[in-house]
Amino acid sequence: MKSLKPTQPRKAPWYAVAFGALLVAGALFLVMHGYESPREVRGTNGQLVGTLPRSLWWAITEHVITGLVLLAIWHSVYEWFLKKDARDALEHDLAAVYEKLVRDMGISVAHTALTRNASGIGLDDIYQQEFTKPYTKDLILNSSKLTIAFGSGEAWIARHGYSLQKRFSDPTKITDVFCVHPDSTIVPAIAAKLGLTSIQYQDNIKRSIDKLKRLNNDVSKLVIYGHSFIDCNFVCIGDGGGLFVPKFFLTGSGLAPVFELKNVGQSSFLYTLKSDIELLKSKATKL
Repeated sequence: MKSLKPTQPRKAPWYAVAFGALLVAGALFLVMHGYESPREVRGTNGQLVGTLPRSLWWAITEHVITGLVLLAIWHSVYEWFLKKDARDALEHDLAAVYEKLVRDMGISVAHTALTRNASGIGLDDIYQQEFTKPYTKDLILNSSKLTIAFGSGEAWIARHGYSLQKRFSDPTKITDVFCVHPDSTIVPAIAAKLGLTSIQYQDNIKRSIDKLKRLNNDVSKLVIYGHSFIDCNFVCIGDGGGLFVPKFFLTGSGLAPVFELKNVGQSSFLYTLKSDIELLKSKATKL
């Protein structure tokens, strides 16, 4: 890859200009002096009494020579004292611009690679709170088949109770819900993680199951499954995409990132999640 670092254009050294101006001034003086030497005026006794005035060309040349000498002096002062500071400042600014350009290009390349990789697995968006975007509500209301997986799900059901009730009013919609089986041997471990007793966590699960059934009221096709697997990530999969929220190992609650997913084929994370849910269904129990 060709270097982007700015290079200084080649030019003659500053002293060459000053020396050239002095050289031209000297040459003009010698030429004019040879061409028109001072014309002396002498008296009758041969003594020098003065000189005749020079011609117009000589006067013009004198001014040109003076201008060239002053140009050489000014150019030397400018290059040595004034322009050096300006050049140093310019080089500093160019170096800063170059470094920023390289840094921005590096960030751009990294961002492009990240975007390409994210698109490859169907990652559509990432945000911090699941309820800060209307995507969950859209999945609940508009998906003909909805799959939800959580631990106890009590807080989530309370947050989306209205949307769930509206969904359950449509008898054509299918909803599969996966939660921890209240009688599973993993209940004590999950309860300890959340700072609850086993009975408290079991009650949370049972309340969630009862609330879902009340909201549905046997109208739509709702099936609730209980499982005995300790990895209780949150999953919500609808027709057009899904959500995945990982859970912490020891922290009962916290702001885990929300991954918004879309199906881009068998290479997508959503496709793998669907396969995982189907495997979970084969090992779960209807509640």
